[in-house]
Amino acid sequence: MRTMKENFIMLCLQQFCKHCHQPIVSGKSWVCTSCKNFYHCDKCHVEEQNSAQKDRHPATMKQKYAFQRIDLGPLPETDDGDPTMESKYFDGRIDFLKHCQDNKYQFDTLWRAKHSTMMILFSST
Repeated sequence: MRTMKENFIMLCLQQFCKHCHQPIVSGKSWVCTSCKNFYHCDKCHVEEQNSAQKDRHPATMKQKYAFQRIDLGPLPETDDGDPTMESKYFDGRIDFLKHCQDNKYQFDTLWRAKHSTMMILFSST
């Protein structure tokens, strides 16, 4: 997905650790007070503190960086208040395929896939 993000709307709901590239869901995390969006999970922060000074963030010694600890609680349970919408086109794979064939929706190129997706979403409302 990340390589094709210019073709899709991509939204990251959690912060990602800059060292292990895993999402930081709950627990302790560390954020750099000088850099924008530079986060470490607790495990990677301990590894960085134990590493040599030249291998730490940042790689240059011109400016002193400090990390601030952030305690994240578990993600809250979500409750979707919207009613479930029924659609005769999305109940099964065969129904969806027939709907695409009847309306000549094609997904063989990026432009046709975007157009077909837009038309399917428009017709389902």
